[in-house]
Amino acid sequence: MTNQTKLYDLTVLLTDEEVSSIEALLHRAGAENLERKELTKLQLAYPIKKRATAFMGVYAFTLAPDAVKELLKGLKFDEHCLRHLLLIRKRNAEGEQAPGESQAPKAPPLKVSFRNGRRGAPVERRKPSEAEPLTNEALQKKIEEISN
Repeated sequence: MTNQTKLYDLTVLLTDEEVSSIEALLHRAGAENLERKELTKLQLAYPIKKRATAFMGVYAFTLAPDAVKELLKGLKFDEHCLRHLLLIRKRNAEGEQAPGESQAPKAPPLKVSFRNGRRGAPVERRKPSEAEPLTNEALQKKIEEISN
């Protein structure tokens, strides 16, 4: 692998078991070291293009970053491809690809709560196991503090 190529994972949802069009797109874009996992038939959670089932294929390959745009354009217009996801693989300390790891974005932790439809200050929430029992007197005192 040269410095100009990166390792990618491509996951596709296909209408049928026909993978030759996807592999042709990959070869046309210049993908090398192509590895394909066995297709898996999936029951979709919701219909995609009026289909309830699809075949999921996963590919691993190296490709020049400037050829990615061409590949994505071809996948977008392929009649067998319902959905696609292209991820860049992470590298470990030795510069090699860590198997099974992809560079997927991670969601930031939620820090803002919403009160009455407006943004408010962050609210600390206790776990139910940490909450101590509240007596009627303590509750009445809290209500008076809030109302003042």
